[in-house]
Amino acid sequence: MLNQNPEGKVNKGSRKIEIGLALIAIFLAGLSLYLWSQLKRKEALINKKAEEAALLSQDAKKLKDQSQIANDAITNLKSELERKDLQDKSLRENNEAYVEKLLEMIESLQDRICRLRASNAGVDPRLLKLWKKVESEAGEWAGAWKKTYPSFGPQCFTSFWVDRPEENQLIDYRNRPEEDFSSTVNNCIWSPDHARCVYLYRMWGDADAEVDICEKQPGKCYQFLFSGPSSFWNYAFWLDDNTFVLIGESEERLGESPLYHANVNVYRLEDNGRMWCMESHQSPAIKNSVHAHPSREWQKKHGINLPDY
Repeated sequence: MLNQNPEGKVNKGSRKIEIGLALIAIFLAGLSLYLWSQLKRKEALINKKAEEAALLSQDAKKLKDQSQIANDAITNLKSELERKDLQDKSLRENNEAYVEKLLEMIESLQDRICRLRASNAGVDPRLLKLWKKVESEAGEWAGAWKKTYPSFGPQCFTSFWVDRPEENQLIDYRNRPEEDFSSTVNNCIWSPDHARCVYLYRMWGDADAEVDICEKQPGKCYQFLFSGPSSFWNYAFWLDDNTFVLIGESEERLGESPLYHANVNVYRLEDNGRMWCMESHQSPAIKNSVHAHPSREWQKKHGINLPDY
């Protein structure tokens, strides 16, 4: 016991301390290396994000530039469209003014022709005879046209007559669409023998102009004329038991501008259910519609009651 070496114990203790310190140094070195690698990794990630952000910024700038280019193009297009619209509007106005002047020239020329024909007695006697009946039976219609067109009269009309109709000129009206007579009897203009009548009611308030022939026997009405919305058949009267006159107005167009004609047609009915247009008279075109509607006095005279429109 007295021979134990205390220096040996000290040396063993020192070596343990040295080993412990070495292990701690190795641990700290490993930890430092790990932390450094993590730091580098995060630094690389930050740099990558920074690069991506820079690229996004560049893309955003490009999109902004492209958006500005698009906005500039839209602004220029709007300006161009506005300029073109002004040009088109000006062109339309010029065209409308030109057409208006052209219509005035045509109407003036037709007026001079009408007056010249009237002064030279250039009217067919058959039309003059018919015109006397027109003024007697539908004088308010002739007066309305004369108010709009001062030189209006028989001398203005272009006419044709059919004394002996061809087969293709005959209208087999009894084969046309029909309906029961009872619904039309109150608005028919009767023939002198009261056997048949001209039915005008469907014209008023409807878009299409239609005229029917109604017969007391067998109590049916037959559609013989359907002219659509461009015509108005305003008046009718009978010359005898089988011949009637239909008076109205028709429309045509010069470009976008409407023109209006006065029309006087004479129809002849046969006992076999056929009819034809014996005479057709049409005035020159004018730019203002007359569209005369039968007065209550005229309707009362003919025993009808047409609705207002």
